[in-house]
Amino acid sequence: MAARLFPGNPAGVDFTGDTDGDGISELAEFGLALDPNNPDANGLPTYGMTDDGQFLTLTYTRPIYADVTYDVQVGTNLADWDSGPGVTAQVSSVENGDGTRTITVRSLTPISAVPAQQMRLCITRF
Repeated sequence: MAARLFPGNPAGVDFTGDTDGDGISELAEFGLALDPNNPDANGLPTYGMTDDGQFLTLTYTRPIYADVTYDVQVGTNLADWDSGPGVTAQVSSVENGDGTRTITVRSLTPISAVPAQQMRLCITRF
């Protein structure tokens, strides 16, 4: 899907730009398999909780093959963020049959253990 939306050589794309003016960078649109020419926020990561209500989750859809990295981060304020095996765990990965995969990651810190908790997705191109 990403190849269809970003035809040719993605290296020629200004990944800091925002062709459709929707406030989502080309890098985020590429990494989330969004259409860079359609100003639509559908397809952005969604937040939730595990079925037992104990942990925050973040779900995102990505191209199966993309030369970007994904880092789900957790913070208890909006200034300091942590990530990695001791902070988050992937709980599901589902191929959607259209060249994308939907990933759900959860925090390893119970919601009740901290006064506030946020999750975010960082996408970088390598």
